[in-house]
Amino acid sequence: MTAFYRLFVTAFAVMLASCAQDGATGDIRPPDGRDEPNAPAKLRIFLSDHALAVPDNVDQYIDYMNRQANVELQMTFIPHSQYLNQIQLKFAGGDFPDVYQSWSAPSQELINGDKVHVLNGLIERYGPNLKKNITEAAWDSVTVKGQIFAIPQPSETLQGSVLYIRKDWLDKLGLSAPTSSDELLDVMRAFRDRDPNGNGLKDEIPFTMREKLEWGENIFGMWGVGSKFTETYENGELLLGSVHPRYLDGLRYMNRMYMEGLLDNEFLMNTMSVWDQKIKSGRVGIWAHAPRAAGTWQQALEQSVPEQEPEVIAIKTPRGVGYAGPIGTRWSPTAKTFILMKTEADPAKTIQYFDWLFSEEGRFFAENGVEGVTYRREDGRLQYDVSRNADIEFIQRNFAAHGMDEQLGSGTMTDDRIREKLSIAFAVANSQGFVNETVGMPNIDNDYGLHSEFIEHAALVMIGERTTEDYERFVEEWKRNGGQSFIDERTAWYKENRLVSGGQEQSP
Repeated sequence: MTAFYRLFVTAFAVMLASCAQDGATGDIRPPDGRDEPNAPAKLRIFLSDHALAVPDNVDQYIDYMNRQANVELQMTFIPHSQYLNQIQLKFAGGDFPDVYQSWSAPSQELINGDKVHVLNGLIERYGPNLKKNITEAAWDSVTVKGQIFAIPQPSETLQGSVLYIRKDWLDKLGLSAPTSSDELLDVMRAFRDRDPNGNGLKDEIPFTMREKLEWGENIFGMWGVGSKFTETYENGELLLGSVHPRYLDGLRYMNRMYMEGLLDNEFLMNTMSVWDQKIKSGRVGIWAHAPRAAGTWQQALEQSVPEQEPEVIAIKTPRGVGYAGPIGTRWSPTAKTFILMKTEADPAKTIQYFDWLFSEEGRFFAENGVEGVTYRREDGRLQYDVSRNADIEFIQRNFAAHGMDEQLGSGTMTDDRIREKLSIAFAVANSQGFVNETVGMPNIDNDYGLHSEFIEHAALVMIGERTTEDYERFVEEWKRNGGQSFIDERTAWYKENRLVSGGQEQSP
C-alpha cells in the first residue's frame, strides 16, 4: 500500500481505539458490538455472468462458499452485454444490492450521494488476507483522496488482451509470427488465399473481433493507443484513445483490412456467442482475447475441429510501421472490483466474506472448484474432471477475486501443453503495453457523448463509407461541444496528481 494509505490507516486505527472506548465506532464494528460475528451474513450481490452460462448446479458452489465463509449469498447474475445498463436502471429505480461487481471505483455520483462504504477501517480490522494479497497498484485504483471505495481484484497480467494465432496455419504455410504491421498484413493475406484449414473452401477469416469494436485493441495498440476508456498523455494533454492523433493510424489499417477481405465482414454484428462460434469452427486465423483464455482456446479447438490438429499460441502485438513508442494494450492493475453499498447493515461480515475469498482456501476454491465435483485427488495430484470445464470457467470468472496464482491453479492443468500455452500467454501479456494514466482518477461522469458516438464514426471509416478526415472533423466538433473542457479537466487532475517535477510521468 502507499505510504499515504499506511499513514491514513494508522491514524484511523488510533481514532478507532478512542471511539471504541466511547462506544462509537461508526460502521467498523458489527451492529451488535461483537468483534467476531458468528451468525451467517445475508449478502445480496449483483454480478456479471461474463457471457457464460450459469451452471445447472451453481447452487452447489454457492452452498460451499456459504458453509466455508459463514454467509448466505443471494447472487443475481446479469447478462454481461447488458450489465452496466441494467445496473444503472436498477439503481435509478432504488434497487441497491449489498455488493455489486464493477471494473472500477464507484461513480462520483454514488460517492457524493453517500451510497457506498468507505472501507479503510473495515479492511484494517477484518481483512488480513485482503491486505496481504492485493497489490498496491490495485488499491490505488480504487482509492480517492485516501479513501478506499472498493475491493479490487488484482490483474493477472499487465495487459488484459493478447493476440492469438493459429500456429498450425503458420506452420502449414511456412510462415513466422508477424512482428510488424506489414508482416501482419502478409500473414492475413496468406490465411485468406491459401486454404490453411484445408477444407478446400475459401472460407477463412484472417482476423475477427466483436461488436462495438471489442477485442480490437491490439490493432490500434500497434501504434500505442487504445480506444474507449484508454487515456494517454500527449503534448501536454490527457487524451482518450479515440481522439488521439495516432488513432487514425489504426483506423486506416482497419480500413485496409476490411477492403482486402482480411477483417471479418460481420465484425459490427458479432455478439460474443457468434464470435466464439466462428473461432471454434476452425475458420479464424487471428483474434484477441484475455491471456487466461490460452488453454481454453486450445482445448475448445481440439474438441471442435480435431481433424485440423489445431495449435493456438499467443503472440506479441506487432509494431506499427513508422512508430517507435510502446505498443500493445494499456496496463491495468485491476481486473474487476466489488463495491459495498450502504444498504448493507453489517459491512464487517461482508469484508470477512471477501477476506475468505483471498485466503488460501478461498483462492484454491476459485481456481479449482469443489473436491468430488470438479476434481479429485489421485497420487498427490489433482485430477480435473474435463466434463466440468464450463463450471470451472464460471467459478474462475465470477467468484475469483485474487490475481494470478499458478500454483493454486496448476491442478486444473493436468495437460502440460495447456500449462505451457498459459505460461506463454502470460509472458506475452507482461512483455508489452503502455502506462494506464487513469489509475485512481475520478470516474468519467460526462464525456459529452464521445463513447456513444465514436464507435459509429470509427466504424464508417473502417468500412470505407467515411474518411479519416471525416473522423477528424467529428473529433473537432466533439471538442467544440464540451469535449475540450473534458480534456482540460482530466489533464488538470493528471498534472496535479500523476506528474512529478520536470513534467515526468510517475511510474505505474
